[in-house]
Amino acid sequence: MKATVTAVAAGEAVITFIPVVNGWTLSFSHKVTVMKKSGSISYETTEVNKTNTDAAFIHPLTNTGDGTVTYESSDTTVADVDPSTGEVTINGTGSVKITATVADSNKYTYETNTASYTLTISAQPSTLDREGYGSGENPF
Repeated sequence: MKATVTAVAAGEAVITFIPVVNGWTLSFSHKVTVMKKSGSISYETTEVNKTNTDAAFIHPLTNTGDGTVTYESSDTTVADVDPSTGEVTINGTGSVKITATVADSNKYTYETNTASYTLTISAQPSTLDREGYGSGENPF
């Protein structure tokens, strides 16, 4: 006889099989331990440089599990981050820490559940066009 057991979550279970063979009732039990897979999150680079005129962007995050990721900015006056997508909007100049936090799921557990990078935003340099008009942070 053959039976299939499907794990639905991590933990321990005792599987008992009770077949009737030639009028005899038999009983077999086996303890099963289901472990969660190991997940991890990381940024390839931990230093990002932008200027205050750059468009919104997403710095790629590697997540080897299926846990839900949320994002946070240490200073929203410098840069704000969408908490669910990680898209960063530049609001000023300076340095800010962007942190991704992942939650354990039914299938994955994370030894380290945060990853972060430092975003440094500098002012766009001032320039003159051919007609002598300035542009940038401090136009002439």
